[in-house]
Amino acid sequence: MTRTFGLTAAIAAIVLSTIGSVSAAEKKYGPGVTDTEIKVGQTVPYSGPASAFSSYGRLMAGYFEMVNASGGINGRKVTLISLDNAFSPPKAIEQTRKLVEDDGVLADVGTVGTTPNVAIQKYLNGAKVPHIFISAGGRRFADRQGFPWSVPMYPGFEMEGKTFGQYILKNKPDAKVGVLYQNDDYGKDFLVGLKAGLGDKVKIVAEVAYEITEPTIDSQIVRLKDSGADSLLYFSTPKFTAQGLRKVKEMGWTPLQFPRKSDQLRQNGIGAGRFRECARHHHDAVHQTGRRSCLGRRRRGEGICRVHEEVGAER
Repeated sequence: MTRTFGLTAAIAAIVLSTIGSVSAAEKKYGPGVTDTEIKVGQTVPYSGPASAFSSYGRLMAGYFEMVNASGGINGRKVTLISLDNAFSPPKAIEQTRKLVEDDGVLADVGTVGTTPNVAIQKYLNGAKVPHIFISAGGRRFADRQGFPWSVPMYPGFEMEGKTFGQYILKNKPDAKVGVLYQNDDYGKDFLVGLKAGLGDKVKIVAEVAYEITEPTIDSQIVRLKDSGADSLLYFSTPKFTAQGLRKVKEMGWTPLQFPRKSDQLRQNGIGAGRFRECARHHHDAVHQTGRRSCLGRRRRGEGICRVHEEVGAER
């Protein structure tokens, strides 16, 4: 509940800042705030290549429904306007301008995706609209000097990437590492962190990028296999992680695999129960390091089932 409580507390603090020093009788508030309502907005990829992340928007809508049912924030109900950004920079900018200029939101809260958030960051900061609980971990979102109105929700992707590197260094120091990464700030920040964690002690034999607009990454997986890698890291969004796991299975390749987090698999239709069941049987097949472990500076190795062998065959 810490994160969700923090969300309501942050919005409450922004509301108070809009009131200023005027007397209660004047009832003058900033954009998106009245005596009865707090209006916030976000954009989420409800369509497009990263639509698996649409669950973020639905869950946040449900959370604010719960807040409203409990009386809202200081008696005000929260209206969340959640629009589709299709994981496209032009679409994200168009929809964000609509939220600010037409809908008059108090803040952009929880917009999903590195690429969309990069696209809107300069606009929101220039307009002095709070850009908070950013659902992305790129280093640029923690730039307090350059973008003081932006506040990220996640630990930095570089830190997560470094955690993977430290785990490999400790548990498989002879690894030949192959990396599939998204060719934008999202994938590149992870790669920077991984290299920092590995140092010069473990060799990365292949770094293969893909574009978010590509229909398939089969050719990238073939290149990674041909590199001689025996350990494969996915710095990818859900659709492409699932494609990679399946292609690895189809080729009969058996590297040690590191999907970025288990919820990428759940978002692609692999249920939590099935996930745990397979993990118990194949605890050495794939190692998993999640955001929470990064926050606590702990690593949790968890087998995720030879997804490419069992779950992959079921899908």
